[in-house]
Amino acid sequence: MTLPLHTPVNLLLFDWGNTLMRDFPDKEGPMCYWDEIALIDGVDVFLNYCYEKYTLAVATNAGCSDTQLMIKALQRGGVDKYFSYFFSSKELGAEKPNPLFFKLIEEKLNRQASSMIVIGNDCIKDIQPSKSVGFNTFFFNENKIPGTYPDADLVFSSFNELYNVL
Repeated sequence: MTLPLHTPVNLLLFDWGNTLMRDFPDKEGPMCYWDEIALIDGVDVFLNYCYEKYTLAVATNAGCSDTQLMIKALQRGGVDKYFSYFFSSKELGAEKPNPLFFKLIEEKLNRQASSMIVIGNDCIKDIQPSKSVGFNTFFFNENKIPGTYPDADLVFSSFNELYNVL
């Protein structure tokens, strides 16, 4: 599959909850302190695959976790080592779905949005606002919810689908 990307991509920016790690709605407080955590199926192998090809970053809007708590959860999952950059709404001072969240990340990374892909599981919070400021977007539609997603450059339901794309 060939993507309609106009600029070479050099960074993948992942949403955290339900994109990299399972967000259990019955759990309270920061994920790093939960009695159980879980990676999304296949994400660890995919991150290892991408690690040498791209710079990887992760961003969260999680209300009860700041950047350090997110990193602790990623460490528990054994995937923190793949990421060069970590962002949270608490430190950025903007929350999704405000496009400013993504604009601030673009500024902090000192890269053009068009050279990055946002990978997220929420069209309203991840895909639409990042697309509005120029990012490429991959919508992780794990539950295969039918619909049209005009702001997504790619819709996928399993990380196994991305090996032929990236």
